[in-house]
Amino acid sequence: MRKWSSHAVDDGTLHALGNGRLAVYEQGPNINQVFGPPYSSPSFLKLVINESENVETHSYRETGTAIWTHRIYRNQENIGEITDFVDWHYPCLIRKIVLKQSLKFKLVVDEDVKLLDNGHRYASFSSTVGLLAVAKAGRFIYGRYPTTNDSVLQVIGTGSLNHHGSREGNIREWWCGPGESLMYLAGGRSYPECVLTAEEVLSSDYNTRLSSSRDYWKKYSSGRISLESKLRRDVPLQSLMEAIDDYSVLVKTQQGSEGGILAGHNYHLGYIRDQYGAFRCLLKLGHYDEAKEVLRFYWHTWRKSGFLKNAQGIGNDGLFHVHENDDVEITGYLIIQAFDYLKQTNDEALIKEICPMLEWAWTVQTDHLACDMLPFNGDETYIACGILPRDIIYDGSAEATMLFIIAGEVFLEWLKQNQIWEHVKWKEQHKIWHKTMKSYRINFWNDNKIMTNNPNRKKGLQLPRFRHGVCESCSYFGWTENDGNNRYVCASCMSGSAVLEEKKDTIYYLQSVSLMHLYMGSTLFSREELARILDDIIIQYERDGSLPSKPNSTITLGYDYGLFLYGLTVLQHPLSNEIFEKILSIRDSVGAWTEYYINETPQGTRYRPWEGGMNLESAIHYAMNN
Repeated sequence: MRKWSSHAVDDGTLHALGNGRLAVYEQGPNINQVFGPPYSSPSFLKLVINESENVETHSYRETGTAIWTHRIYRNQENIGEITDFVDWHYPCLIRKIVLKQSLKFKLVVDEDVKLLDNGHRYASFSSTVGLLAVAKAGRFIYGRYPTTNDSVLQVIGTGSLNHHGSREGNIREWWCGPGESLMYLAGGRSYPECVLTAEEVLSSDYNTRLSSSRDYWKKYSSGRISLESKLRRDVPLQSLMEAIDDYSVLVKTQQGSEGGILAGHNYHLGYIRDQYGAFRCLLKLGHYDEAKEVLRFYWHTWRKSGFLKNAQGIGNDGLFHVHENDDVEITGYLIIQAFDYLKQTNDEALIKEICPMLEWAWTVQTDHLACDMLPFNGDETYIACGILPRDIIYDGSAEATMLFIIAGEVFLEWLKQNQIWEHVKWKEQHKIWHKTMKSYRINFWNDNKIMTNNPNRKKGLQLPRFRHGVCESCSYFGWTENDGNNRYVCASCMSGSAVLEEKKDTIYYLQSVSLMHLYMGSTLFSREELARILDDIIIQYERDGSLPSKPNSTITLGYDYGLFLYGLTVLQHPLSNEIFEKILSIRDSVGAWTEYYINETPQGTRYRPWEGGMNLESAIHYAMNN
């Protein structure tokens, strides 16, 4: 249960409600974002309790569902409660408000959105207030990526919900008096769809909609593998089962009906890397249908375009978030997760169906091999979070190259068994894989440590003149150009007088990269070698009580403890008991993990499927190993 106050300092904690078509992010009872359908849509409306209201709320989620109840207190007296859920079938948030005392809300719509008072048209449904918000096509979903269709939201109130006070621009104050009131927030891909959705939901009984939505969630939750009998007797069972339930709802609410999973409230797109961690955890929990839909999302997108990028639109075809070197790292994850799925389900038919996409994901990587190494993807976690500088992108990446090798091992063997490629082609590709695998130790093993990057990959390499990504000078995102010093800057910085110095080659050693070998099941190094690396990390943790992603840093990536626990479990180290408890303890008040931590404080994007999936899978992996 989470406490929230209208005067509290914003700690960033959010939770999601969603049915694959309409997504809502709330902070306590405050609606901070609402968008869809589809999930790759802009958010332009907020509904919050008025700042003048001296109230506190205690919010909790009904187990096994995304039904939230917010109990409201004024001067420590319970004055009512709000129940929220997104209907299981229609793209509509339904809110029931039961009050003993009146309460004021503020509805805020972005200024460039058309806002129409239209409650009268729903008078036959006993409406007391209504607002239609229409955002024109072209509005940005994220960054500068536009939607190709209008976004429409209809808000309707019944009972004692009504206007209160002034109506300034696109801000409306609503008043809700004692008794029972209902609010509906319906979406649609078009104006007609939105209106029809509103009419369908209004014509239904509230209790029927709540009951059918509860049944929908119970069916989903009951589909999980029963883990209790498989767990160690010494683990805190209740805490782990709560974490499993929290995460299962977290990921389901953020999975679009097209299969793609949102990367969190900031990113209304489907990121391949982020979805890998969520995908693995879905398999661990037995949610095979949801995992399959992720692969189908990629397959649909790839068939339409012939490629995949760092992130793709969910239900918004033709929308891509393009970073530097999108042909590497994420393509390795793509192949690996397909075969993770095959191992769990034996669904050969799906893998054969999507094989053309997997072939593409393999061949585009080989084009980037230099000195038997792949470069970094520009949105790779360490670079994106500022742990590594962006100027190393063309260095050899230990992680991207490892993923290529792991992917190649399972993919090439499967191709051979199913006689997909002619022998000559298969032999040629196997030779490339074998050479890369044999060179890995030479390229990335130094002084009994795994190098994160190897600058030698750039030797003799002609770097491109232009690339799409982040300006190394001002952080602008878009097209950048090589400034002559192998630094990439935007057009404005290229035209300026300041010149970036050519960076000297530096080798980095990140703990996360070493731990990824254990998490991914890599056999590139012996168990003894990985154990020695892990020992160094253990010594530092026991000395400092923290796990920075690199020495002398205050940043811990959101999944670092999960990687640490996974490695400790594989090597059966006694510290795994403490780290298991640590993982459960760093969840926020709605049971979620965050993008990263600074001095153990949650930072960045909240309610994350990627970090949460890796941490929870690692916790379950520990709890199932006796």
